Amino acid sequence: MDLKKTFNQLTDELLALKKLISDSSPLFIRVSDIPPVLRGAENIPVKEVEPVQLYGREAMTKAVDIWQDPHIKDEFSQKAARRASGALWFPSENNAFTAELIRLLEQINALKGSIENHIINTYQTRSARFEALHNQCPGVLTLHLYRQIRWWKDERISAVRFCWQEKESLLVPDKVELLVRMGKDSREDESQKVPMSQLIKKVSSVPEDRLRIRRRLKVQPAANITFGSELNPAGTLKTVTAPMPYIIIQNERPEIKMLGHFDATERTNRKLRNDRVKTEILGYFHGETIEVIAE
Repeated sequence: MDLKKTFNQLTDELLALKKLISDSSPLFIRVSDIPPVLRGAENIPVKEVEPVQLYGREAMTKAVDIWQDPHIKDEFSQKAARRASGALWFPSENNAFTAELIRLLEQINALKGSIENHIINTYQTRSARFEALHNQCPGVLTLHLYRQIRWWKDERISAVRFCWQEKESLLVPDKVELLVRMGKDSREDESQKVPMSQLIKKVSSVPEDRLRIRRRLKVQPAANITFGSELNPAGTLKTVTAPMPYIIIQNERPEIKMLGHFDATERTNRKLRNDRVKTEILGYFHGETIEVIAE
């Protein structure tokens, strides 16, 4: 694959999409602009997020700008994507506009997918992939380049309810490796020597298969989408990530609830699920919770 040529083709198609959308008249358009993460602030816990609600021409400008935004910007983090959630709803008449819109969306997503597959399948290490991509596409932000534009045509969508999705990862650690890292921290930071020594004793006394590390993943925008079906009148509910505005092409009007305010305090105070495995907290290390499965 000629990576540079493919990327330039993608850029041309995105410009064509911008022109097509900018000259159109959607039946509904609204975008929730999420404040971007500044450079150096990647590891600061997110306590709250207040999206800026955009309507009409402002929403359209934001939508097309974020679709064609694959490059690094110095003031913003390279480890956190710049995001805006929302939806554009168009009628599904079989006209020249709809045909060209679908052609562009299919082509853009195919080009994005081909670049991603080429990089992943050709280069084996993370550093080799980074070097190959940035040699041919200078200044590109991988997080933005690979993400697809989500769109649906005549899927009988009855509701799109945007929300905040907060997940956790839970893994069984390598006990020896974990103790080595703790010991290193204890030696390098005198203020952590006593508490780290106490945590090391606790971890040492627990069998590895009962240890767990719980890591809170970054909160992200998503949407609960209800798709219609003749076999299921109530519809099928799917949760879909929403880092960029959706495009919905259908004649039926969908109910759309926009992304609201995120407050981490409210999430913390919610009850845990009843089916969650019971664990006890041993301590905290580098922002991760070290737990032991309760007997």
